[in-house]
Amino acid sequence: MFTDTNGNGECDAGEPYEDVNRNNVWDRDGANAGQGGAKDATLYTVTMSYPRFFPVYKLVGGSDTTRISASTVLRNQPYGEQGTYGTPQVRNCP
Repeated sequence: MFTDTNGNGECDAGEPYEDVNRNNVWDRDGANAGQGGAKDATLYTVTMSYPRFFPVYKLVGGSDTTRISASTVLRNQPYGEQGTYGTPQVRNCP
């Protein structure tokens, strides 16, 4: 997470950010690559589109397809404890 002081949606111009994984760069997702380690949380999202079954959508000016989306957060099982990064560091964007 960074503080967007100039409101352009980018981490730049020396704006402060929390370096949670302590890799000395701002990461958009704030995490390491991959599925993570023990007790890390992962967001899964599924989106599906399909044609409507009944033509009622034509009467109300709707779309001929339906789109649904679902998300869930799963925490990895703690089969082994992972190392900690330590306290997040406040750094500045380039």
